[in-house]
Amino acid sequence: MSIAKLLKNPHFWLFTILILGAGFLINSVDVDSLSAQTQVVGEGTPHFLAKWVGEAVIPTYVIAPASASRQVGETQQFIGWYDPDGPSGSQAQQNKTTSASWISSDTSVATISSGLAACVSSGSVIITSVYSGITATASLTCSPAPLSCSFSANPTSIILPQSSILSWSCQYAKTCAIDQSIGPVSAISGTYEARPSKTTTYTLTCQGLGSSSKSYQTTVNVGFIPRIREIIPR
Repeated sequence: MSIAKLLKNPHFWLFTILILGAGFLINSVDVDSLSAQTQVVGEGTPHFLAKWVGEAVIPTYVIAPASASRQVGETQQFIGWYDPDGPSGSQAQQNKTTSASWISSDTSVATISSGLAACVSSGSVIITSVYSGITATASLTCSPAPLSCSFSANPTSIILPQSSILSWSCQYAKTCAIDQSIGPVSAISGTYEARPSKTTTYTLTCQGLGSSSKSYQTTVNVGFIPRIREIIPR
């Protein structure tokens, strides 16, 4: 084939452009530092290729706080933060809490909806949230709530054969009992009509949801009507 015909052949020019382009790319690579730049950028793009294709943009999604502790009966708000261009990007984080999905690893310990977790019993759970295909996790520890009771007598002073009403109300109690031969009573609230024959102190002892127990006391004072004897002098 003559040179004139070769120059008129479009395939020749296409081949020439490809060869020149490949030579330009090869010359652009810093061969001496190539081995030191093989770490991955973004979606598997080596640094030396990033010179041509640009560094990959990797969005991130995290939960804040990453861990939390609450007592039974309390709630914890988790926030889902989405970063469209990653931590090193220029775009600000976006709150996607209500748009993300939320799951608790054990709903008998804690439930969660729109990032708001509620402790229903003692234990630990993993909170998982998913947004835009990215999964983030956080931990939540639920501890037993402190036992609290009120215990009183009304009235606190009686004259036989009067009686006094013992009243109590508790939060986060598992079992309760009153001494003076009364025995087990409701761990939530209740009343008892006491008829002591003498001044008596009653003790309410309750076991909490954990291993703790507390005692509460109230006293009923008992008085007597004095008997008057008429003495007639002789």
